[in-house]
Amino acid sequence: MSTVRRCAALGVVAATLMLGASEARAYCRTTTCDPERRECTRDAKGCAVAGTPLYWASECVSFVVHQAGSARHGIDATLFASEVSAAFQRWLEVDCGGGRTPKLTVQNLGPVECGRVEYNQRGGNANIFMFRDEEWPYVGGEDALGLTTIRFDPKSGRIYDVDVEINGASGIPISVGKPREGAADLASILTHEVGHFLGLSHTVAENATMRPAYEIGRDLTKLGDDDRAGICEALAPDRVTETQSCAPRHGFSSRCGGTKGGCSVARPGAGSGSELALGALAIALGAARARRRARRDAEPTRSAGIAGRPSSRAVRRTAD
Repeated sequence: MSTVRRCAALGVVAATLMLGASEARAYCRTTTCDPERRECTRDAKGCAVAGTPLYWASECVSFVVHQAGSARHGIDATLFASEVSAAFQRWLEVDCGGGRTPKLTVQNLGPVECGRVEYNQRGGNANIFMFRDEEWPYVGGEDALGLTTIRFDPKSGRIYDVDVEINGASGIPISVGKPREGAADLASILTHEVGHFLGLSHTVAENATMRPAYEIGRDLTKLGDDDRAGICEALAPDRVTETQSCAPRHGFSSRCGGTKGGCSVARPGAGSGSELALGALAIALGAARARRRARRDAEPTRSAGIAGRPSSRAVRRTAD
């Protein structure tokens, strides 16, 4: 059985934590505790103390982007994938001491035709980054700029699948490269969302990338001390892994529904660890609320990313 968690990139629900000479550690790990099934006790930093921290069992993970990119914001699939890769590298190049870095590499499997959040128990899967340009389907979280859905084993905390949605329909322009006045920075949104992808929750640290609130014009691509400490715990350089495979659970599929194989636009194996990023960033101005979206065969957890106003978060469980 697996569970899904959804994390809003820069949502109000998260707290930011920064480690400094005079500050205590504040980063939080995402855990298996489902607040809609039980009381998830939190400590003074807002971190869940119940449940098991989520983790990646492999030394390598893969990601894909939806082939449509974002026509509304002028971001094609190639540019989108490049930004995702860069976001991953910001986390995976952190110095955890002695020149050692987090123990994880990423692989870009290319653009895919599936643009839907799903997890297939009997077919192939993909960790998809996608834009929602026409409509943001989450009531109460319309101002969230991003939403990360994580499916995991509710007992062990092993992550099975992650999908990241970027809200292109919020009315807030999304820019790439040099920030535009009044626009949300895609690199920042992705960096925050990738933090969720890798197992981090929101923090209370004022200058942390994983802080839930985001203001237009703020640069979240520069990780704070709290972010660096969190990723070095979640992906410790000396952690013991179960596999070196980059393949998604149950194999790779570029199509929705887990159909094996792939369409012509999919390029399995394309890219390298140095070129890839595993997350997206979202802007959040409000506070995140917990909610659940029922699925027939899974219970995902979602964390709203950066949002202009309240973002949403839900936890779900899915059968393996």
